[in-house]
Amino acid sequence: MRSKWLLEPIPTILLWKSPNDHEWFWRSVLQDYHVILLKVGVKSDSVIYDLDSVLPFPCSLRLYAAQALRSDRNLRPEYHRKLRVVPANSFLLNFASDRSHMRNSDGTWKMPPPSHTPIFTAESKMNLDDFISMNPAVGWGTVYTLDHFLLKIFLLKTWWSQLQVKVPPAVKDC
Repeated sequence: MRSKWLLEPIPTILLWKSPNDHEWFWRSVLQDYHVILLKVGVKSDSVIYDLDSVLPFPCSLRLYAAQALRSDRNLRPEYHRKLRVVPANSFLLNFASDRSHMRNSDGTWKMPPPSHTPIFTAESKMNLDDFISMNPAVGWGTVYTLDHFLLKIFLLKTWWSQLQVKVPPAVKDC
């Protein structure tokens, strides 16, 4: 499994099928970053886990790509999306957030924080910026354009299915 950080240089991420898009199929929302989990299926469909989507949970990658991500082709270049793809084990070992990004300058919360305790590691109390940076030299994982990422995932599936060979039943000893 891999965690996916959907990001853009602005930084805003354009998504559809969010609870905030009021169910209008042409409406979208802009967010500063968005985190999803992708379970890559080599022998089965890849699925997306997105807690902030009105699509099924989990959702097939094909459906999520078509309805929530959509294409960058009709967007102005400054809205073309990038993704930081981080293997799940690397995310779990390295991600830390003290939630300081959720506070106003006077220390009050911008929105109520999650009920669970903040996530820390032995090395860091806050490294969110390393995960949302689109600089490939910073942080963990690999940075992709949206098109490059989807092409890579769908080609991997095609490549794997072409490698499948039918194995004849075992021949009994005579």
